[in-house]
Amino acid sequence: MHIRPITFLFIFSSLMISMEPMVFAIPQTYEEYTTETEKYCDSTERTWSEAKSLVPKIDYSEFTTLAVNSTLSRWRSGGFSVREDEKMRLKRDLDPVRIGEYSGFKTLEIARIGYRTRLNTLFSCAVVGSRIDTLVGLEKLISTKLKTKDSEIQQKLKKDANKLQVVLNTLKCNPPKSSEFQAKGEMIISLTNSATYQYCGYRHYLSYLESNIEDISEVQKIESRIGQGDGTQIATTTAQWNNASNRYQGDISREIIRADTTLPKAIRAFIEMDQTYGAHILLVLIYDDYIRLRKAMSGYMNLSSQLYQKANNAQSTNK
Repeated sequence: MHIRPITFLFIFSSLMISMEPMVFAIPQTYEEYTTETEKYCDSTERTWSEAKSLVPKIDYSEFTTLAVNSTLSRWRSGGFSVREDEKMRLKRDLDPVRIGEYSGFKTLEIARIGYRTRLNTLFSCAVVGSRIDTLVGLEKLISTKLKTKDSEIQQKLKKDANKLQVVLNTLKCNPPKSSEFQAKGEMIISLTNSATYQYCGYRHYLSYLESNIEDISEVQKIESRIGQGDGTQIATTTAQWNNASNRYQGDISREIIRADTTLPKAIRAFIEMDQTYGAHILLVLIYDDYIRLRKAMSGYMNLSSQLYQKANNAQSTNK
C-alpha cells in the first residue's frame, strides 16, 4: 500500500473545528480498504467510533460492476435507513436510468449521494435534538424560577418540544440525552464526532477508488455496465484514453476537496445555531409577552378613556 497524508477532522476543548493532516496507508484493494477503515475509523479508541455515532456508517461497495449495481439497487429500494422524504429523493437520484446515462464517474456519484444522504440525516438529528434539549431546558429553568408547572409559556415550550420529538423519531437516530440544561457543547461534540466518523470512512473510500482508476480499459468496462444507459463513452484512441484518465482523476480530486472543505463549514454553521437558538426562543417569548401586554394595556386604556369621557359628560353643565 502507498502512504500519503489524509486530512481528518478533530475537535478541541475550545470547540473550534480544524483540519489536521494524518498519514495513513492508501488502500489498493477492497480488502485493504475495509481493513484500514476497521483499523482506524471503527477503532473504539477513537472519540468518533460507531458506538458514539448519531447514525451508522455507510458500507460502500467494491469497485466491480456486480457490487456497485447491487449497492445501487439496495440503497434505492430502502436499504438506507432514512426518513420518507429522503427515501423519495434517493429513488430519484439513484434511478438506474439516470445513473446509467451519467457521463461522469458513476461509482463515485453513487457513493457521493450515499454520503450526502447520511450527513443530511446526521445534521437533521443534531439540529432537532439540540432544539429539543433547549426547549426542555428552558421549560425546566422557568419551572424552577417561577415555582410553577402550569404557566402558558411552559405549556408552549412542552408542546413545541413534543412536536420536535415526533420529527426526531422519524429520523431514526440516537441523539445524546442532556442531563442538564444546555450541557456545555454536548451536541456539538456529538455531531463533530459523528461527522468525523462518516468522513473517515468516505475519505478512505475515495482513496480506494483513486487507487483503482489507472487501468482505464478496466474502469470503463466496469462503468459502462452500471445502471441502465450508455453514459460511459469507451475510449478507442490514445487521446481519448488520456482524456478519460484526466476526467476520472479530476472527478476524484474535486470530490476530495469538496469533502474536506464543506464539512467544517457545516459544523461551524451548526455551532452558531446551537449557541444562539436558546436566545432566539427567549426573544420570541419576550416578544409574545410584549404583544399580549400591549393588547391588555390597550383594552385597559380604552376602558379608562370611556370611563373618563362618561364622568366628564356627567359633570358637564349642558347635562
